[in-house]
Amino acid sequence: ISACETKKMPVVYVSFNCSPQTIVNTYAGLMSARRFRLVDCFSSGKGNNDEIFLEFFKSRGNKKGYKAIQVKNLTDPGELQEVLTGIGSTKGKNARYVFDSLTGMLDLWRDEDVALRFFGHLCPRLYDLSTVAYWLLEKGAHPDRFVAKLRHITQVVIEVAVLRGTRTLTLRKAVNRRSPDVGVPRWFTVDDGHVVIDAESREDRELGLLTRMGETLGTALEPTCFFEQTMEVLASELGMVRGTIVLLDRTANKLRIAAAHGLSAAEQARGEYAVGEGVTGHVVKTGLPEVIPDITQDPRFLDRTATRRMDSARPIAFICVPIKVDDEVVGALSIDRPYAVEATLDKDLRLLSIVASIISQVLNINRLIQVEKEE
Repeated sequence: ISACETKKMPVVYVSFNCSPQTIVNTYAGLMSARRFRLVDCFSSGKGNNDEIFLEFFKSRGNKKGYKAIQVKNLTDPGELQEVLTGIGSTKGKNARYVFDSLTGMLDLWRDEDVALRFFGHLCPRLYDLSTVAYWLLEKGAHPDRFVAKLRHITQVVIEVAVLRGTRTLTLRKAVNRRSPDVGVPRWFTVDDGHVVIDAESREDRELGLLTRMGETLGTALEPTCFFEQTMEVLASELGMVRGTIVLLDRTANKLRIAAAHGLSAAEQARGEYAVGEGVTGHVVKTGLPEVIPDITQDPRFLDRTATRRMDSARPIAFICVPIKVDDEVVGALSIDRPYAVEATLDKDLRLLSIVASIISQVLNINRLIQVEKEE
């Protein structure tokens, strides 16, 4: 918002979560009233037409001169769409849009399909107007399918999170932009109102990952817990989209998922392969790793778990390494990650091979303990 003020660009702020007065109090110091247009979806929505919120629209309630449009019928997305179309015709291509909560929008309409149709219509329209629109979505509040459909439409996706007490930004999608940083968490701080991105090196990230893997060894005698923690470490430190540890069931000669990230229980249950089947089965059969920059270009991908169908909007790379105990292949570790340049994928392969060797040691320790118990 402050950047728009510097460039004299108008801002259209669509609020579902905060009252008009709260929005004005928060942003009045950043932008002049004549360039800030508030679309109020709160007062007649979550605000339930409470007089304390409606007071803003009376002359004595809005003392700072900021203009707002109150959307009164929030059961009909068409009214909001009509308001935004009208603003677009007057503000033109120069405006920037902020939607403070897709989650709040869905709370009002209570229908994912309605929200998706609204989003699917408005995003291309704003894109054709050469505007920039920011849509905020709360993490963990929506089904994966809903989020995947939103991402399919969106040009850029940035995830904000807290990892080990540190705030992070992770670029999850950037259409027509290729970067080794896609999918890699970046630490950031806010210093005097400015976001400062930590210039962390690849070596720092690798050291952080290996340090955390060392910490997970405290659960080495509980393999299931250890596997789950390993998946969590890879997700937070390496920026993987999905990942699995598969182990060989010698009785059935099948590979079964022992732990996973980014897969539901039903999807994990479908993840069963014969040795030599698909890319993972091939890695177990040959004992050699595989690096595939774009999974859509490799016909061996079976997508048995049916998790990659929504990835068509962004290239996904796949890395799979064997897990060996005493030179015998007993499983495989694999990750899906956003597309990256070859050098980055090679570094990820090296790192995954180290993690796979740690998994191998844990399996070997538990195997020896089991043999000792049987004796």
